[in-house]
Amino acid sequence: MFERGLIPLRRAFEQSKVAAMVRLGNQVGVPAVAETARAMGFEVPAADVLPRMLVGWDAVSLRQAVAAVACFGRAGMGGAKTLRLVTRIEDADGRVRWYPPDLKVAHDRMVDEATAYQVHRFMRGVAENGNLRGAVKLKPVFRGAVKTGTLHDFSSCWALGYSARVSCGVWCGFLQGNSPAIYEGAFGREIALPVWQAVMNALPDDWLGGEIRMPSSIAEVEVCRVSGQRAGQYCYEMKDDPQTLSLIHI
Repeated sequence: MFERGLIPLRRAFEQSKVAAMVRLGNQVGVPAVAETARAMGFEVPAADVLPRMLVGWDAVSLRQAVAAVACFGRAGMGGAKTLRLVTRIEDADGRVRWYPPDLKVAHDRMVDEATAYQVHRFMRGVAENGNLRGAVKLKPVFRGAVKTGTLHDFSSCWALGYSARVSCGVWCGFLQGNSPAIYEGAFGREIALPVWQAVMNALPDDWLGGEIRMPSSIAEVEVCRVSGQRAGQYCYEMKDDPQTLSLIHI
């Protein structure tokens, strides 16, 4: 993961360094990546467990993606397993005439809460220090995160994000095969993100807000930039990282 030298994985994520993600996926193993995807609700046939999935995967619906991304704001619990389009019917006087027979919503644990929070911090960094810096304009109560993506030929793009209570996804593009580009340089930041922001900003503050707290299973420690291990007596220099606002030991 190089950008003027070795960079942290967090910065690679914030800047959407695809080569870094491929290198990481190969290190942990493509089967492990596929197993995590299955745990997050994606259907991954054995025949599709190939290195190409590390750079994007076509067989993912927006519905699946929205349910999966919710887990990073919900301590590892995914979105609703069953979606409801109608929650009740009222008459002209506001009296409820119909409720669904069962309003209980089931959620599956997708990842452990420590992993969910660490990914959340990565996601927050995209708007704070990464390639969406200055582009995300949400009400001050927002404590969630958003990330965008763009197909290589600019024929489609997306924005996925969440708060502690709501997850939302926006896809823009053409459904036909061999579709033309929306236009050259049609990135998700310019196309999908404004739509996503408009939807999220229309939410009541108690839906858009809500703290996403660090779990007690995580401890913040100083880390050596060279070894990736905890900083020790042999780390010979410390300097401020302007992007993470923390000390780096080298």
